Amino acid sequence: MSARHGPPHRHGLPTLTEVIELAPLGDAGAVLPTRVGHAVRSESLAPRGMPALDAEQMIDRLLGDLQRDASLTLELRLREVLAPVLARVADDLVRELRDKLQVTVREVVAQAASQELARRRAG
Repeated sequence: MSARHGPPHRHGLPTLTEVIELAPLGDAGAVLPTRVGHAVRSESLAPRGMPALDAEQMIDRLLGDLQRDASLTLELRLREVLAPVLARVADDLVRELRDKLQVTVREVVAQAASQELARRRAG
């Protein structure tokens, strides 16, 4: 495989035109990618004296972190989006209940007045 070299990359990040080959996982644990045509070498990610993570454990850990971050972000965005909607719904509900209460009070007062007038006529 031939390596294409792009412009110098910033902060050690590869460019889109740079070919990256991943070194295989060995007994030493996970390894960093090797850049073709550059002086970066594979180094173990596991510190000395610590057991190396296998690929499955690393995937599980990364997916767990991603799931937690996604859940927190989703909850925050839902709260931001739903807050004005729920406030508007609450305002509409209060207005509707106030109107119904006003009609109910008017009916109760009208019925009480009718009963009182009927009692005065009878008595």
